[in-house]
Amino acid sequence: MRTPTREAVRSEEPGFSQTVPRALVHRAAISEVLLTDWLRTDRDEFTVAAQWPRAHAYHTPVGGCHDPLLAAETVRQASMLVSHAGYDVPLGSAFLTRSLSYLVEPDGLRQDDRPLNLVVRVSCRPLKLRAGRPREMRTDVTLYRDGEAIGSGHAEFTVVEPAAYARLRPADRIAPADPLAPPVAPGSVGRYRAADVVLAEHPAGGGWLLRADQSHPVLFDHPVDHVPGALLLEAARQAAVLELGPVLPYGMHTVFHRYVEFAGAAVVSAEPEPADGPGLRVQVVQAGRVAALSRVLVRASG
Repeated sequence: MRTPTREAVRSEEPGFSQTVPRALVHRAAISEVLLTDWLRTDRDEFTVAAQWPRAHAYHTPVGGCHDPLLAAETVRQASMLVSHAGYDVPLGSAFLTRSLSYLVEPDGLRQDDRPLNLVVRVSCRPLKLRAGRPREMRTDVTLYRDGEAIGSGHAEFTVVEPAAYARLRPADRIAPADPLAPPVAPGSVGRYRAADVVLAEHPAGGGWLLRADQSHPVLFDHPVDHVPGALLLEAARQAAVLELGPVLPYGMHTVFHRYVEFAGAAVVSAEPEPADGPGLRVQVVQAGRVAALSRVLVRASG
């Protein structure tokens, strides 16, 4: 396994024999690492290998397809990997995501009797540099299955090194988490276990309360001081299922405006947005301000 540092351009394809070091994708559990190799193909271009398992503890199949939210996680991990390995961003830095999207062809997500190997092309655009390292970055990603493009995505984020993050988010100023509200029925959001539900009934109606169970082994793979973006994407998916019934969220574009804190009610609401076909506009509001806004594209699953 190559060390996390800059490399010369290489021409061969990356391999699938082992995962990349988990620190490069900000994961504590090896089982949550989707990426297996990487190489630089040009100054700001990379090729990454990813493997999606046939079964995942949380990202379970949807109507015979791999969970599309694995595409979002692949975009996230690939963006972190190339930042650390290709641009020398120090390990331990925080990545504050401003926006993240994915769009996949549902037929490209079909499951078969093998794990799904993907080749991921990553194009980077450093937006701001500090000491030669990106402080702000955009990555554009294309996913290939068996040589055919099946999806794309992007991430735009700010990199904050550890000392700066400690000043930005001092631990003694973060309020303790509120008690968790009871979840909605798991089956109503396409889940089997109550522990995997991230929405609760709102006593006043007009949406749902966000549930952020910090003991969850996947959504909280490691300790964090605010609600992670992956949980907010899952909330958008579960809101879509509550509104529309069983659906495959084949596309999602999310803008993150501010942190969602563990203290204080965060309200999730959804409204139809049919401009480009069936879809929803899902927002998360906390303390009267929009914290995250997702546009979710869906089709019936099964």
